[in-house]
Amino acid sequence: MARKKTFPCGHSGKGRFCHRCAATKTQQDAANGAETAKAKKKSDGLSEKQAWREMFENDPIPLAHLPNKSLVRRARIILEQIGKGAPWHQFNGKRLQHDRNVVSIPLGRRYRILFRTDDGAPRPVEVLSHEAYNGTKPGRR
Repeated sequence: MARKKTFPCGHSGKGRFCHRCAATKTQQDAANGAETAKAKKKSDGLSEKQAWREMFENDPIPLAHLPNKSLVRRARIILEQIGKGAPWHQFNGKRLQHDRNVVSIPLGRRYRILFRTDDGAPRPVEVLSHEAYNGTKPGRR
């Protein structure tokens, strides 16, 4: 049976090293590593946010008011595909009843992209919430 001994740090115990000092050392190392990781993440996060904000400058219509990134990505995909000549029917687009030159394409349950087709090719007009989109219909105000 092993006997207790006193380690150079002053603690006593069984084994080859002081487990208490080893535990505090690993906690300190983890805290130091976490601080450097936080600093690195913070700098990476700032550059990612800046790049995300700069992407809004290239959009043909303002998309910054959309609430989450997935809606912005979906809107950009739709705008790009229709810009390349894809038919708006494949995105479940529908012409409005009161103005047949306007096409509404749903982004999700709550947002719509409006396109105007006066010249034949659809060009984006704006992105509206479903509530604001319903307000554009005559007799609904």
